[in-house]
Formats: sequence, C-alpha cells, structure tokens
Amino acid sequence: MSSKEKDPLTELRRIERRMYNLERQMRQENWVCAAEQADRLRKGLTGDEAIQHFNDWMTLHGMSYLTVE
Repeated sequence: MSSKEKDPLTELRRIERRMYNLERQMRQENWVCAAEQADRLRKGLTGDEAIQHFNDWMTLHGMSYLTVE
C-alpha cells in the first residue's frame, strides 16, 4: 500500500472516533438546551429577555457558537 493510500480499517476507526465525539457533543448541547428552556419557561421569559437568557446559558457552558444574534 502506498503512503498516499489510507488503510481502510484505520480510516473506519477514525470515523468511529469522530462519530462518538459528535454524539457526545450533541448530547451535551441537548442537555444544556433543555435545562435552559426549563429555566426560561419557569421564569416566564419571552422576547429579547428569552434570547438573552439563552445566549447567557450557551456562553456559560462554552457553547457560544449556538448563540442567537
């Protein structure tokens, strides 16, 4: 096998690791979003206050890439 070709098993293992990490990330995002929503609804926030609350939670949990403009 030339150096330019990748071993199929190695490539599959790399994909498996990436999928596992993606699943973990998605579960964490889901948990944070659900907790934020429950807190926001409990507080009765709507409109700009709700958006600010969401953005604050996402930033606090290191997920600022999910914030809303």
